Amino acid sequence: MSEFATLAIMLIASIVSSEIATRLKVPAVIGPLVVGVIIGPHLLNLVHMDHSIEFITEMGVMGLMFIAGLETDLKLLKKYLRPSLLVALFGAIVPLLVFWIACNFGGAGNKMGLFYGITFAAMSTSITVNVLKEQNAMQTKSGVTILGAAIVDDVIAMLSLALYIAIFAPSASETSLPLWLTILLEILFFVIVIVAIRFMVPWVMHNIVPHLRYNIQINVISGWVIMLVLAAVAVQFGLSAIIGAFFAGVAISQTDVKDEIEVATDSAQYGLFIPVFLTSVGLNVDISVLPKVWPVVLGLTFLAVVTKLIGSGFGAKISGYSWMDSTVVGSGTIPRGEFSIVIAQIGLTNKIITGEVYSEILVVIILATIIGPLLLSYFIDRSRALN
Repeated sequence: MSEFATLAIMLIASIVSSEIATRLKVPAVIGPLVVGVIIGPHLLNLVHMDHSIEFITEMGVMGLMFIAGLETDLKLLKKYLRPSLLVALFGAIVPLLVFWIACNFGGAGNKMGLFYGITFAAMSTSITVNVLKEQNAMQTKSGVTILGAAIVDDVIAMLSLALYIAIFAPSASETSLPLWLTILLEILFFVIVIVAIRFMVPWVMHNIVPHLRYNIQINVISGWVIMLVLAAVAVQFGLSAIIGAFFAGVAISQTDVKDEIEVATDSAQYGLFIPVFLTSVGLNVDISVLPKVWPVVLGLTFLAVVTKLIGSGFGAKISGYSWMDSTVVGSGTIPRGEFSIVIAQIGLTNKIITGEVYSEILVVIILATIIGPLLLSYFIDRSRALN
C-alpha cells in the first residue's frame, strides 16, 4: 500500500472514530487511540508504521506542544512553578517506589522493578494537552500546573534513565554520556531557553522578520523555524524534542504575532499531523499477548493509573490545591506515551526486557492513555459543577 493510501486511511479512521467518541460523550481523543489498534498490523493489518508516518507523527507531537506553548500564559506558569515541581517530583517518586516494591514482592527483582518504575513515571504531555484544549482548560490553575509538571517530569525521567543505564546496562552506557555531563547539558539547555524567551525570539520576531517580504506567511514560517531549531537543540542536549517545541511556543507567545502563528499552526496541525499522531499510538499494540498475560497487564495498568493519580495529586494537594483540583492534576498525568515507549525500546534493545514484556508495556501504555483522558474529562466537569 502506498504512503498516500496509508495517510488517507489514518485520516478517515481518525475523523470517523473521533465523531463516534464525541457522540458517545467521551473525549474525542479516545477514538483515534482505539482505532489505531484496530487498523494496525495486529488486527485488520491495514496500516503499518514507516519512516514517513513516523516523521508526521513526530511533527504532530511537537505541534501539540508548540500550540500548548503558544497558549501558555508565562505569568501563570511562573505563578504555579512550585506546585508544578511538587507534582512532577511526587508523580515520579510514587511510581518508582510502588513498582519497585511490587516487583520485589512478585519475584521480578530490583532491576525489573526500577525499569517499570522509570517507564511508567513518564507522562504523555501531548495526549493531556489535547484533552485540555478540548475542555478549554489550558489556562486554568490545574491546566497550567499539569503543563509545568510535564516539563519537569521529562527531565526527571531522562536523568533516571541515564542513571539506570549506567548501573544496569553497561553496553548502552558505553555510548551514553556520564550522568554528571547529562545534568550539566540539561541545565545549559534551560539557560538557553531563558535567553531565547527573554531576548532572542522576541528580538528576531520584532526586528528581523518584519523586514522580510518574500512570503505573506513569513511570520508563520519564522515561528515554525524557531520551533524546529529549539526542538533540535533539545535533542542535542539529551532532552525530548517536545520540550524544545513547547518552549518555542512560550517564547513566541511573548510577541505580537502570536495569534497569527497560533491560528495557522492549529489549521496545519489539526488538519494532518495531530490526527495521524493520535491514530499511530495504537498501531504497535499487539493485543494477541493479552490472553496469556492479562492478569499482569491489568495489574500494571492499575498501578500505572493509581500511582500517577495519587503521586501527582498529592504534590498538588500539599501545594494548597483543593481535593478536586488535585484530582484533576493527578488524572492529567496518567496518560503515557512517546517517552515511555522510547524507554521500553531501550530496555528491549539492551536485553533488559523480553519481547513479551515489551508488548505488555505497550498494551499498558495504550490502556493508561485511554483511561487518563476519560478521568481527566470527568474530573474537570465535576470541578466546574462544584464551582
